[in-house]
Amino acid sequence: MRKDPYQDRARELCAAAGIDPDSRVGEGRGAPAWCSYRNAASAELNARVRGLRRAYSLGREAAKNPDAKNPYARFDHRQCWDEGRRDENAKRTKHKM
Repeated sequence: MRKDPYQDRARELCAAAGIDPDSRVGEGRGAPAWCSYRNAASAELNARVRGLRRAYSLGREAAKNPDAKNPYARFDHRQCWDEGRRDENAKRTKHKM
């Protein structure tokens, strides 16, 4: 049987909370106490992976445009509205009454 991928971290979290990871919780045979910490271990790992993916994508964006001070500069729509475009759009959107 395959080992739970979050078991090691869940056991650490359980022990840090002062609970024996091998103790049983629940009715009947119950489940090991560390199983109660499986979701926390999973969320921790997912947050770490999301952070790494975000750092990777920001690094790729900075590599594409090394002169940009802001990695989100291409998403800043205010830069697209130079004076010529603003005047041209103002003429187009004037409503006649």
